[in-house]
Amino acid sequence: MNNNDLFQASRRRFLAQLGGLTVAGMLGPSLLTPRRATAAQAATDAVISKEGILTGSHWGAIRATVKDGRFVAAKPFELDKYPSKMIAGLPDHVHNAARIRYPMVRVDWLRKRHLSDTSQRGDNRFVRVSWDEALDMFYEELERVQKTHGPSALLTASGWQSTGMFHNASGMLAKAIALHGNSVGTGGDYSTGAAQVILPRVVGSMEVYEQQTSWPLVLQNSKTIVLWGSDLLKNQQANWWCPDHDVYEYYEQLKAKVAAGEIEVISIDPVVTSTHEYLGREHVKHIAVNPQTDVPLQLALAYTLYSENLYDKNSSLTTVWVLSSSCRTCWVRKTVSRKMPHGLKN
Repeated sequence: MNNNDLFQASRRRFLAQLGGLTVAGMLGPSLLTPRRATAAQAATDAVISKEGILTGSHWGAIRATVKDGRFVAAKPFELDKYPSKMIAGLPDHVHNAARIRYPMVRVDWLRKRHLSDTSQRGDNRFVRVSWDEALDMFYEELERVQKTHGPSALLTASGWQSTGMFHNASGMLAKAIALHGNSVGTGGDYSTGAAQVILPRVVGSMEVYEQQTSWPLVLQNSKTIVLWGSDLLKNQQANWWCPDHDVYEYYEQLKAKVAAGEIEVISIDPVVTSTHEYLGREHVKHIAVNPQTDVPLQLALAYTLYSENLYDKNSSLTTVWVLSSSCRTCWVRKTVSRKMPHGLKN
């Protein structure tokens, strides 16, 4: 068997495994579904067809209306009491003319592969190729990069995708590359990447993805709530998975307590947010810092707490600050932040 035969055999195995991986992703859940659940689902098909197809999105569960194979309308799932207005745009999201429907390849790369003129990226035209051609190119590039540069030159994808495991594009690509060989993965994410590294050294845990204090406890015990660059009303419309929007029930309770003067809300934000409007501008203390000055503000607050002896000496968290205050780095920070507090606000 010559080298070309070996390549074809290896390619066939790769494509077969890739196809099996895709089918497993589609059939896996159905194979694990109990027969009674399947029968119950079949019994409700008539109702579902009248109400619309139930599915999920980053903006909540919806009922989708499909006519002649085309997604024409989306309405909120009936059990979502606080649906997002953004779901109205989902049909356009699916059928938008800007979507890439077929494999496309940059012309110069198609001609010269890795020897192409990369300076043309961004203004060079693309041409359509078949799926077979695209998969061949994908496999051949994996072979070339692995053999020429090794797995450290291959980065598996990370990023956003539609909800659901089947539409997890970055996960699918990582699995496809793993079928071929090793590669470089990613650590953390782009939403909270810095916090995942810093917070364990500050508060002892990653915090951003830990179990947070529940809203009933917050509403019951809080006298002051600080919104630091956070727009509650906007943020909870979307989620990594499919949000149920139940948190808005607690926002209603918060609004009532703020109006009654039971809770003070301080918002540190360059702009007036939708949460300001919801709670009432007159009820929110707005500290309109200039963009990119929130860290100087934090240093200024820390300096004031320390220099004016306002911190809790019995707290283990503030002990870290006190013990570190004698080091040169913290001395410089205190010196800088001492000049900051009056120059942050618009």
